[in-house]
This record gives sequence, structure tokens and C-alpha cells, in this order.
Amino acid sequence: MEQTRDQIFLIENPLLDISIEAKDNALLEKYELQAGLASLASEKQLPMYDEIWNMEGRMAIPGGSALNSARATNFMLKNQGIAGKVTYFGSVGKDERGDTLTQNLVNDGINANMHV
Repeated sequence: MEQTRDQIFLIENPLLDISIEAKDNALLEKYELQAGLASLASEKQLPMYDEIWNMEGRMAIPGGSALNSARATNFMLKNQGIAGKVTYFGSVGKDERGDTLTQNLVNDGINANMHV
């Protein structure tokens, strides 16, 4: 297979989804949330992010529409034996969550160019 320098370039604000398995509704009740609904976090709900981040078994999943497209494209290209062709630009905070998001992309073989 002939090698080219072609790149798929995507840019956007990345998101980091945090997934946990809740055994009951205690967390929802504590932060006055309803199951199955999305909402903007109120001042009272902001501490929830640190609580969830520090839970055992939590999963951190890079997301956002362009980042999901980058991850899907990279996955399909890797299945065809083509690596290193997806480049993603975004901005992250200088913290553990930004490091986690960036490292997940690097581990998947995506060229992650993050403004910190």
C-alpha cells in the first residue's frame, strides 16, 4: 500500500463524558436531578462532578460531535491497516480531566493537538 501524507483534520470543543453505574437514585436525589433528563448544572449541582470523577469504576469517554467523528474515522482506518491519519485540535483545562481526555486520544492513535 502506498503511503501518503493525507490527514483528516477536525477541530472543535472536546467534551469528556463521565459514566458511572448508579445502584440507586441517591445521587439523583442529592443533586435534585431527574433520571433520563439533561439539564444545565446549577450552583448546587457543581460539586457532583468531583464526586462522580472520584467514584470507583467511573469511565471517562472523549466526546463532542467532531471528536466522535475523529474517533470513529480513526477506528475504521485502523481496521484497514491505516494509522496516524486523524488529527484533532481542541482546548482542554490544565487538570487531570484534560490530561485524561488527551491521553485517551493518544492511546487510540489520534494525533491530539490540544491547547491547554
